[in-house]
Amino acid sequence: MVSRRVVVGSLFATLALTASASAQTQFAQSQLQPPPAPRNRREWARAAWSLMARHRDVPRDMPDREAHFEARVALRLRRDGTLVDADITKSSGRPQLDASVMRMVARSSPFPPLPADMNPAETIILPVVFEFVQDPEKERTVINSETLYQSRRLMDRRRAEDRL
Repeated sequence: MVSRRVVVGSLFATLALTASASAQTQFAQSQLQPPPAPRNRREWARAAWSLMARHRDVPRDMPDREAHFEARVALRLRRDGTLVDADITKSSGRPQLDASVMRMVARSSPFPPLPADMNPAETIILPVVFEFVQDPEKERTVINSETLYQSRRLMDRRRAEDRL
């Protein structure tokens, strides 16, 4: 089984298939308290990465293998954190991942307000890394014609579900 992780900046956001009730409760409680406003560029970047990680979006049709993809997104924001414009400045090499980054940005808006040491006229570049890691406790599947056929059928079915 492959674990799908989205790394936004240096923050790992692991996507889990199941979550315990206590973890869900803690997460819900943390959402009720607004984080303090960032005081400098470094705090703002951490807050923005954390916000984007909460709105992570990994496409379902990614291959089940180890892989590492990085995209960079350019943001233009108003002083209050409202998104003015966003664009991919470095592609991950996968159009579905680039589209995923843009959805993460849209869902994350508004961003934290810009601190005094950041100019609203500047473009902010944020890296977004997608890391697909093989679960070390599971055996790797040997790829042969039968497993390849099954994998393709599964991906075609997932694509069809997404189009409905």
